[in-house]
Amino acid sequence: MASNSNPLTEVLHSENHSKLSAEEVAKAVARHNKNHSAAKAENAESKAKKAKK
Repeated sequence: MASNSNPLTEVLHSENHSKLSAEEVAKAVARHNKNHSAAKAENAESKAKKAKK
């Protein structure tokens, strides 16, 4: 590893990522959006605020 690399800007590359079909990409995006929706983030934030009280 180069000594001038910054861990925050490093990107891992996988050969498999370029081989995904359009359908696989769409499924992955849908799964990501389901698991990381804005509503879930807001709910988590409000729960955290309630826990502090």
